[in-house]
Parts: sequence; C-alpha cells; structure tokens
Amino acid sequence: MKLVIAKLRRDRFGPRFERTARLLDQRELRLEELEATATEKTAARTTNGAACTRKKPSRKPFPAHLPRGRVVIPGPTSCAGCGGTNLCKLGEDVTETLVVTPRMLTSVLFRQQDIIVLV
Repeated sequence: MKLVIAKLRRDRFGPRFERTARLLDQRELRLEELEATATEKTAARTTNGAACTRKKPSRKPFPAHLPRGRVVIPGPTSCAGCGGTNLCKLGEDVTETLVVTPRMLTSVLFRQQDIIVLV
C-alpha cells in the first residue's frame, strides 16, 4: 500500500493529475484506517485475556483404568544454527497416544520440549 502511494506521488505531474490526486487521497485514507485498526487489534489482544483461551478438546480422555506410560523427549542443549547455549524453554508439545498390543491397550504420553536461543 505504501509503495502504491509513493508511485502515485511520483505521477503527480502528468496529464491525469486530478484523477491521480483523488486516488492518492483515497489510498492515504485507507492506509490510515488500516493502521488504526491494526493498532486497535493489537491493543485488544494485549488487554483481553479471552484471546488466549484454548478450545475445549473434541475427544474424551482415555479411560483411567488403562496402564499409562510417559516418554519425555529432551530438547537440544545448544542451538543447531549458531551453537549458542543460552537457551530458554518456550513451551512443550504433549501428545497422548493409544498403543495397541495383542489383548492389551496402553496409553503413552509423549512430551517434547520447545526451546529457543536467547541473544
């Protein structure tokens, strides 16, 4: 949008200046409206805690009588890209899987850590 406005400003001194001036004014107003709505949305996200709520799971949890197992997959100890060791835990992915073996069902909880490098 900013590039279009800049191009219209360069084309001011042509045969269709009046039309270009109107288009330029319209585009500038539209850009201001977009920027205002973007700032309102970001302000609403930071002040409103409801935006961060999670959805209700669509499936029921596994029955409590199933034997449970837990597998923790550790995160990296250093950054693969830069080799930095100043890491911070970002979150983790938790997946519960139903493992079927002959005549036995087992629930296994996989937990994988998400880690980022602090600069």
